Amino acid sequence: MTVKTVVFDFDGTLVDSNPIKREAYFEVFSSYGETGSTIVSQVLEEIDPSPRAVIIEEALRRLVAAGHIANGEMNEAKGRMVIRYGQICQSKVTACPEIDGASESIRMLSGEYDLYVNSLTPVDDLEKTVKHRGLLKYFKNIFGSENTKTENLKTILSVDKLMPGQVVVVGDNSSDFDSAQKVGTHFIGIGPILKGIGLKQWKNDCRGLYETVKKISCEEAIQH
Repeated sequence: MTVKTVVFDFDGTLVDSNPIKREAYFEVFSSYGETGSTIVSQVLEEIDPSPRAVIIEEALRRLVAAGHIANGEMNEAKGRMVIRYGQICQSKVTACPEIDGASESIRMLSGEYDLYVNSLTPVDDLEKTVKHRGLLKYFKNIFGSENTKTENLKTILSVDKLMPGQVVVVGDNSSDFDSAQKVGTHFIGIGPILKGIGLKQWKNDCRGLYETVKKISCEEAIQH
């Protein structure tokens, strides 16, 4: 049995967009001044990575508790802020630098493996960004925040009739690692967030990713 599929996270794994997405929350809540900024910082510290709607809703709940917004206005504010957040991120993430080696690795891997994106970004926004960056043609499918990363990963295995050992997940944060652990797939950590936590496979960026996946595939074939 060898590796058949590689599943990528997007933000922080293929594109250097984590700072953009973090800052966008502060911009969305800027009208609430220092209180808004403090609450956003606390929420991000406690529950990030999470889908944007979850983070915005939790920040709004705390603003309601602090008396800065009426409870009856929360749903309208949430909808407006989620849309605004998406608009801010869409333009900036489309143009931000990639993680070193990302495009080259995707091109090389796509010749031998099925590739997917599994992200906490809503799928419509995600597809637009991937398309604008010229990468959509390399991916078999795109999965977003409509379901959890674990649920999306299970769907990929089910639809393609794959065993966990035939899949490699590539990601930069705990949600990626957790999904791989829960489903039982291989995992390659990318970037500083996952450095030093004892991963079997960790890389500073995407350079040499093709060779790392090939190595995992060869080890899988020997074991099975």
